[in-house]
Amino acid sequence: MDQDRQAAFDFDADATLDQTPEPTPQAASDDPSDDSLGASLRAARLASGLSLAQLSTMTRVHTRFLTALEQGEYAVLPSRIFSMGYVRAYAGALGLDELNAVERFKQEYPDAAVPLQPPTGAALQQMR
Repeated sequence: MDQDRQAAFDFDADATLDQTPEPTPQAASDDPSDDSLGASLRAARLASGLSLAQLSTMTRVHTRFLTALEQGEYAVLPSRIFSMGYVRAYAGALGLDELNAVERFKQEYPDAAVPLQPPTGAALQQMR
């Protein structure tokens, strides 16, 4: 694996904990110094000479989702578990550290805090 490409992709979780919120996707695509996951993936893809269509064929991930990852439009993606799989596939196809990519994705797109709900239906009846 190319050391420069991997170094640009490396993620330091401790360094990102106290940063300001990420820019909007539009601002992210206009900023050449953007260090988001999407910008890193796109730069690695372009450096490898692959088109989105080629990467889609390699990863079996639809180009619409690959584009959403590159642009940081995470709300377009399906459920979180599938999205993490797409990130792994994208990074793996480019020879990047898959686990590192998933950690960056989790950092940039944290799991929505879902409050605990009381049991309902049959489970509630069994508790009585």
